[in-house]
Amino acid sequence: MNAANEQAVAAFLDERICLTEIPAVIENVMNRHNSQPVDNIETVLGVDQWARLAACEEIEKIAKKPATVA
Repeated sequence: MNAANEQAVAAFLDERICLTEIPAVIENVMNRHNSQPVDNIETVLGVDQWARLAACEEIEKIAKKPATVA
């Protein structure tokens, strides 16, 4: 779930969430995740993308300001 951590840290650096909210974002994403066997890189990349999107959803629930498009 490193992808969720990366998204949460980015939101913190963008001053959208507090430092103390990073673990909650990660925990919520991990609780939503359904474990599955990993037998190829496509599975890994798919889970990474899912975790990033799930983290963004969690961040939006608690964000102090809306996301900006880069």
